[in-house]
Amino acid sequence: MPNMPGRRGMNAMPRLVALAVCLALPWTTSVSADEKPEGADPEQDVISTEAAPEAPPPRRWNAFESRWISGLFFGGMALDAVRYAQNPASREQLGDLTEYEVPVIRVMRLGLAGTFNFKRPWRWYVSGAYRGFDQGFDRSEDDAWSLFDLWVEAPLGSIGWLTVGKFKEPLSMERLMGGGFMPGIERAMGTDALTPSRNVGVQLGNHFANARMTWTAGVFNDWAFTGESFDRAASQVIGRVTGLPMNSPDGPGLLHLGVSGRYSDVKPGVLRFKTTPEVFSFPTVLDTGEFPARSMTHGLFEAYYQKGPLWLGGEYLVTRVDSPEYGDPVFRSTWVQASWILNGDSRPYSPKRGVFGVLSPKRSVSNGGRGLFEVGVRYSALDLEDGAVRGGEASRLTGVFNWYLTGRSLLAFNYGLIRLDVDNEESYTQAFQLRLFLLF
Repeated sequence: MPNMPGRRGMNAMPRLVALAVCLALPWTTSVSADEKPEGADPEQDVISTEAAPEAPPPRRWNAFESRWISGLFFGGMALDAVRYAQNPASREQLGDLTEYEVPVIRVMRLGLAGTFNFKRPWRWYVSGAYRGFDQGFDRSEDDAWSLFDLWVEAPLGSIGWLTVGKFKEPLSMERLMGGGFMPGIERAMGTDALTPSRNVGVQLGNHFANARMTWTAGVFNDWAFTGESFDRAASQVIGRVTGLPMNSPDGPGLLHLGVSGRYSDVKPGVLRFKTTPEVFSFPTVLDTGEFPARSMTHGLFEAYYQKGPLWLGGEYLVTRVDSPEYGDPVFRSTWVQASWILNGDSRPYSPKRGVFGVLSPKRSVSNGGRGLFEVGVRYSALDLEDGAVRGGEASRLTGVFNWYLTGRSLLAFNYGLIRLDVDNEESYTQAFQLRLFLLF
């Protein structure tokens, strides 16, 4: 079993929590769920989740409107702190992790979102981040500024909606949910290691069967942001289908099922998958290194159930690589989570998009309320070893506590017990993670 944390680590956490609450309070003025102004878009949370993951509802100071265009300015910031407790094997494998315990700005984000006011309005969205980057293989830690999103979405009547630009690939629920208000601080390690976050492409989607099913399909090629010509950059074809076998919140509950598929050629003919075990400040020991490949395919299954304050979810991802030289390796990832909202309603869900939205308390801390409290437990695993590839294996058991002070601020604490099996060496590490997430 891993060592328990030292006195220094345990004493630091209460001070960090107190500091985080003090920082959050000036930003907690928000429009709560039962105080939205007349005419507010009822699907605002849903739109913020899938297409504009962190755009808050408009307020006077950050909104603008004219005859032809309307929109709002927004920003977001995540502050992270972590403490570790290591067993002897962890120290031997990873070294002393004390140097990684420095508080960091995980992301600082700015953006614009709005509509072009045609007879049937078009939506548009642009956002970027300073030192904001994903842990996946598609982003460099040397990026000072990163363009996250740049897209326009046009309604096509009964056909659906067409999205063009740079945006999230329609591959999984966890990817499409707003990154700042997920049930866990970080996405599952397999999601980050095996799939990119955003891509450049064209996507068409719609709902059918009385909004009990959705479909999304798109083609992508990230040539515009890689510096390569179109024919030398990898191309992808992606599709997602979701359904609601049960949709009775007042009865048996809501059951969401979904399947996604992704095919990509590989240019210039090499792949590399790497990540950390759901801790941003951590050595990147899960790493396949570069190996030759011709193409890869992803298959993903997602299942979510919600009944009142209970939320259950999980995803299973399989990545097959066409690499005869390395034995055509197959990598697998899975995660499952159970969460309970202690004093609030269910997480909002859009049947027209097949995506869960952002929890928002009916009475925020700034309005004399207590906000929302969520507790949960999560298990995730990643296997990057198959064929001749030796990228390591990992699993993690996580305890989750989230305090949604308002619809714009979240204080989250995760306890993680991390098991690593790399180069035939096994170790256990405990991680005590704290995040303050703010929107403005």
